Amino acid sequence: MNKILKKNVCKPSLMKKIISHAGGSMYRMNAGSADCYTFDIVDNGNDWQGGWDWSNGLVDKEAQYILMLSDNKVYLNN
Repeated sequence: MNKILKKNVCKPSLMKKIISHAGGSMYRMNAGSADCYTFDIVDNGNDWQGGWDWSNGLVDKEAQYILMLSDNKVYLNN
């Protein structure tokens, strides 16, 4: 995993929504042990799709980005 600047992933407003959803969504209860959120930017940079995951054994190996929930840092999934 290589760290990437958030501004190089998407618009700041979209990144704020992603971080908010990943860390504070009511759906997070279903993935309480997850330590990261994998996602892709879609719809010409206007939206995202993703899900909670585990950095020590990613389920979504095809996702482009990984948001670590402990510090909100974003990494390229390579």
